[in-house]
Amino acid sequence: MDNTANHSEEMVGYLRAMASVALRPLAEEVLDSYDKALLFNFRNHQARFTLRELGINITALKKKTGSEQEVVTAATTGGE
Repeated sequence: MDNTANHSEEMVGYLRAMASVALRPLAEEVLDSYDKALLFNFRNHQARFTLRELGINITALKKKTGSEQEVVTAATTGGE
């Protein structure tokens, strides 16, 4: 049973790695600002990949005008 579980874990890891590589160009296009990346980065978010796995450096993204607190509040309350 352990051997089967190990193979399953290895396959899931491989599939995650391949999927993150395939999604990087799209993720870079969609998460093109600091605010978008910050929203994507909340721990309770149901994201399948982290920004790091997608190769996105949040500190390198441009910040839009407005405070970070406004973005965090809107995201946690479900507002737009």
